[in-house]
Amino acid sequence: MRKTSVLFIGIGGIGAPIASQLISHPGISLSCLCKSTQSERGMRTITVKKDGGTKTFDLEEITNYPLFNDPKDIIILSCKAHQNKHIYQSLVKYSDENTLLLVMQNGVGIDKELAYYNFPGIIFNCVVVSCSHKISTDTVLIEQFPRLFFSLDNKQHRKQSLLLQDIFKYTDIPYFFTQETPEELMWKKFAFIICVSAATIKFPGPCSMIIEHEECLHFFKSLCHEFSHFAKIRGVDIDADRLIEDGLFRANKMPVENYSSMTLDALEHKYGELAFFLKEMLLKTQIELPNFKKIANLLSQDKD
Repeated sequence: MRKTSVLFIGIGGIGAPIASQLISHPGISLSCLCKSTQSERGMRTITVKKDGGTKTFDLEEITNYPLFNDPKDIIILSCKAHQNKHIYQSLVKYSDENTLLLVMQNGVGIDKELAYYNFPGIIFNCVVVSCSHKISTDTVLIEQFPRLFFSLDNKQHRKQSLLLQDIFKYTDIPYFFTQETPEELMWKKFAFIICVSAATIKFPGPCSMIIEHEECLHFFKSLCHEFSHFAKIRGVDIDADRLIEDGLFRANKMPVENYSSMTLDALEHKYGELAFFLKEMLLKTQIELPNFKKIANLLSQDKD
């Protein structure tokens, strides 16, 4: 019986937990690309920690080398969105008209970019709610498996929807079709993360800075109001006062190890993901976002 071929591009905080669920699926043949390079023998292993137990798998074992150049049934794109420019050609190379591309980059659609490269398959953009954290290059801690949210419009692609159902039905990965668009879900998910990460660029430190530092709190509130205004222009209802209240609650209760990857990266002076989202915001609206623009300029200077 023919196995369903699944290619992962990016095995990190999102890709690794999903791969760990699919690796033992008898009907699936897995392969992976890491940092735009075909995984090589002995390159690395991934250790997934959950509920006190650990599971380690070798990328050599999940890479089906003889079939690596064949078109895949499913490609799971789970690298960071700001790394996409390195993988467009690979996506086309491993696809045909039946390939289902799951873009697990929180609603950041790459349809236009892929059209430029003549991507032949079907694209499902996905928003991922994840409670997993990349501890190191090779270790991911899972508190809860990722939950996947797709647009209800995707169900018109019956063949690909059934394929999605088939690979996840024996796993702990829940997925949902929702009437909200991926963009709506994305901005709602990232509202606090973007605002607090931007605030701690100007006032370096953990998220608790917005509680402990009065000027940082004031700046955070200004960012929340700007974000709310931006979201409304995009057709997404995000109340600024509620965003501030929720943000203060989360910052007070959240240990550093539970920070999002964007916020953790900011603590380590790695701003690629935040810069990507700020660019998206500033390019997609004509309204003034002076405080976000200040942060974008700071990041630009830091890059230079």
